Parts: sequence; C-alpha cells; structure tokens
Amino acid sequence: AAEYLAGELIFRRTGRRDPVIVQDERGRPFFRGCSLFLSLSHSGDYAAAAVSDRPVGIDIERLRPVSPGILRLFATENEQALFGGTEENILRLWTLKEAYFKATGLPFAAWKKTDLSELWECTFRRENVVGTVIEK
Repeated sequence: AAEYLAGELIFRRTGRRDPVIVQDERGRPFFRGCSLFLSLSHSGDYAAAAVSDRPVGIDIERLRPVSPGILRLFATENEQALFGGTEENILRLWTLKEAYFKATGLPFAAWKKTDLSELWECTFRRENVVGTVIEK
C-alpha cells in the first residue's frame, strides 16, 4: 500500500506512471531514474509515503500499548522527561526518531545520542495512528 501511495505521489509530481522503486545499499527505497527522494512506512492496516525534492523521512505507528521502559533504548534523558508520560507520546517520539533518521541516513546507534525535542511539532495524530514527516 505504501508503494502504491508513492506511485500516486510521483505521478502527481512528474506525470510518470508506474515508477520502479528499488533499494540502495543501505536498504532505503528510491525511484529508479528519478531524482526525487522517497520514504515509506506502514503499521497494522495503515500505510504512508512521502516524496520530496529533498531527503525525506516518514514513519507511522498504530496506537497500541507500549512499556515506558522502552524509552531508555532510544530516547535522550531530555526526551524521556518531556515526552515519556503517555503511550501516545512514546510512539510519537519513536516516529520522530525514525523519520529523522530515514531522512538523514544516520544509524540506529545515534538515536539515543540525538535529542530531537525541538522537532516535536513535526509529529501528528490521525485517528488511531501517530506519525512524523521530516524533510532535510
């Protein structure tokens, strides 16, 4: 579903139908023969795609129970203090981190060291899904 959405977005931007989506050496998706950047995400029955002239990252997560203890694995102390209060905030922070690192290409090991609290406004909630879109 996310690839279908990406195809519709590329059609709206370029008029091209059926673009070929492939992966680079790091497993990140891109359109073959097109200079636009691409990011895909899915969670449960939900899918999302982002296409941009600049590096872009998108992530969504279906709202569900999560343990507050998971924060210590990926959040800075500041992020834990600011956003660790509810399951929704924990999942929004996860999507913020994942979208940021999809856009920048930094490895998972950098998540705990990189405070993104200033980008909180990039997160959103729609129905039973939270997410983030980041352009760099």
